[in-house]
Amino acid sequence: MRIATQFQGFNKIGYTIFAIFIHRGQASYGHYWIYIRDPKSQLYRKYNDEIVSEVTLEEVLNFSENNSATPYYLAFVKNELLDKIEPLKREIIEELS
Repeated sequence: MRIATQFQGFNKIGYTIFAIFIHRGQASYGHYWIYIRDPKSQLYRKYNDEIVSEVTLEEVLNFSENNSATPYYLAFVKNELLDKIEPLKREIIEELS
């Protein structure tokens, strides 16, 4: 039963899911989008081409049989660094002429 003790001592470091990359289609074609969690507001945003929308956690975790979208990459952030994350930054910087 080595597996039961393999990660002993590593349970004090917490990580939170930050982003879920999704693909729908076949290996040679399809459509991609991403869900990104804002740790300050606890909202998930869906970045799908030029459209960004706020979505529910139920949509993010919809892995039912009739949903052909597949999560293929997850990004995690160490809990102690969550306050440094700014996934949505709307600061407009003037262009230099």
